[in-house]
Amino acid sequence: MDSSLSVHAFLCRLPLKRPVPVGRSVWQVRPTVLVSLSDAEGRTGWGEAAPLDGYGPDTLAQVVRAVQASDWEAPLPSLQCALGSARAALGALQTGRPFLGTPTSGSTMGPAVLDGTDGVEAARIVKVKVAAESDLSRLQALLRAHPERLLRLDANGAMTRDQALRLLEGLGADIARIDFFEEPFPECFRADHRAAFPVPLAIDESLDGGNWQHADVCVLKPSLMGDPRTTLHRARTMQAEGRRVVVSSAWESRVGMLMLAHLADRLGDAAPGLSTYAWMADDVGGADPLLTGPSVDLRRLPALPAPLVHPSRSSFPVEVLR
Repeated sequence: MDSSLSVHAFLCRLPLKRPVPVGRSVWQVRPTVLVSLSDAEGRTGWGEAAPLDGYGPDTLAQVVRAVQASDWEAPLPSLQCALGSARAALGALQTGRPFLGTPTSGSTMGPAVLDGTDGVEAARIVKVKVAAESDLSRLQALLRAHPERLLRLDANGAMTRDQALRLLEGLGADIARIDFFEEPFPECFRADHRAAFPVPLAIDESLDGGNWQHADVCVLKPSLMGDPRTTLHRARTMQAEGRRVVVSSAWESRVGMLMLAHLADRLGDAAPGLSTYAWMADDVGGADPLLTGPSVDLRRLPALPAPLVHPSRSSFPVEVLR
């Protein structure tokens, strides 16, 4: 860490509208760590460490311990994401260059919405969790109710290969309205199964090294992958190899969500998975209405990730870590 920079970190427990199952636990609040880096002129860049215990490669407790010990080189992807975002934001303030590079020509995103999210009725693309062939009737009902809607299926590896194929077969002509099938069965991407599936296959939590080459779509959770500038470079490598890249959230606050929106814009992802923000009952300075709803207008978003107010002025308790 540059000794000329001052570092502050805050543990926030964001209230949720309803409980959220994550791994083997259920969240009543979303714990996350906001990090700020300030230079001698008072310019400040913000980042967010939003680990998913039991899902991502690190945990909240590990991030908190590293921050309290000033271990800024700790190999914790969530912490490195926060620091990388804060450095990039501070660099943008110091140089006048855009955060994470030049924006694309797009102005509006239509984020994919997780089924069960408030406002799902207005969404064009909905992500649906599936676990068995018996989910077929639910999918058919969703497709009938909204003839213009596309579905993204996500099994989280809960099905077998044959079950996943039979589920798709049961959709008949509606299979054309499946945007992609994410993680259909365990170890799907140890080999290339794309030729056997009538819809694009998407890799998410099983992403490991180069196994993304066995997928059509790479769903990336940048908050769990380290410095967002490195993630951006990796994503562009995937795109250069003909893969579609979709940016996905990990239940971040406004700080992390703004970073994700800008990163998705740089990748040309017009339908990122950013709907988790709609589950937040509150945020530091209040929930940002620009990040909810069926579309996100990039022209109205702040140029840099930051909380609406300083965490010390939050309406809910915030713990100062340093």
